[in-house]
Amino acid sequence: MNSSTYSFLALSLALTFAGAADAANILVPQQAATINAGLAMAGPGGTVTVDEGTYHENVVMAFDNQTLRGDGNVKVDAGGGAGLIVPIGVTGCVIDDMQFRDCSMGMLIAGMDTEVSDCKVKNTTSHGIFVLMSNVRIEDTSVKDAALNGIYIGASSCVVYKCQIARTGEAGVLAFGDFNSILGTTIRETGHQGIQIGDDAVGADGNLVQLCNISLTGWDGIELRRMASGCTINENEIYDTTNDAIDIRWLSDGHSLTKNVIHNAGDAGIEVDGANATISRNKVYNSWDDGICLESDADNGMYFKNKVMFSMDDGFYVAGAGNTFTRNKGKFSLGLDRFSFVPMAANIYVDNVFFTSN
Repeated sequence: MNSSTYSFLALSLALTFAGAADAANILVPQQAATINAGLAMAGPGGTVTVDEGTYHENVVMAFDNQTLRGDGNVKVDAGGGAGLIVPIGVTGCVIDDMQFRDCSMGMLIAGMDTEVSDCKVKNTTSHGIFVLMSNVRIEDTSVKDAALNGIYIGASSCVVYKCQIARTGEAGVLAFGDFNSILGTTIRETGHQGIQIGDDAVGADGNLVQLCNISLTGWDGIELRRMASGCTINENEIYDTTNDAIDIRWLSDGHSLTKNVIHNAGDAGIEVDGANATISRNKVYNSWDDGICLESDADNGMYFKNKVMFSMDDGFYVAGAGNTFTRNKGKFSLGLDRFSFVPMAANIYVDNVFFTSN
């Protein structure tokens, strides 16, 4: 080999061993007195394992592909600051089995491809977990007593899976961006919505909410706001909402709602004020207003095999046009203002069966 080839091989080996040396496994407090000191010692790709106890610091994961792991009894008391920060530009971090308490926010995640699992966030003065970058996964994590939103997602392709959220000042989960998924999550006692997708200025396309249990919300159970489109809301259970259980807002377009079970909505079970909805096989019980209510902008939708019972007003109230209603059923709706089923011209009705108790 010539000298340039030897030089290249030597440099490659040096970089390989340097990278291996950086990826350490550090124990806190045995090898480092604080979590931040342990993260600095571990370097890129390293793991920091923390023994139980309370740590008074604002944790910052500043290197790619680090893992921070507790034992379930590790408590980070941030003293009013953020409990943990993953900065912009940092990727691939893992946070597992940690607790963050008494923080301005439990976690601020601005790095892509972050994974959070088995963590607890409690008593924050703003959001519980604030996500600003894509491809973040939050799993088996609880957020309680957040002054604002439990989990705020301001990015795309994020996943909230089997989490528990309770006692929030605003929404349980607030999601902007596209193709986010909220799955198998329990949400209760929220000041605003259980789940809000999009708002009146920021879009949110193709989001999925499935197998969630939502109850005791201050506003709607699930709200699809004006700029949301093409979302899928499947197999959720929604109880005891102050307003609508599911609210598709004006200009919110092209959503699919299937096999949701709704009890005790303070207003409508499902309220639709957007076009091109597909609403099928939902069960709606005990709505204070209409079971399913179509407002004037609810056009060109498909309504198939929905079951509506015990509405204080109408089972279905229809004010849109171009919709098709097939094999929907309802009974014991009081129809105090109108009737149990209120059709409107310019729609198609096939084999719907509705009975009233009066």
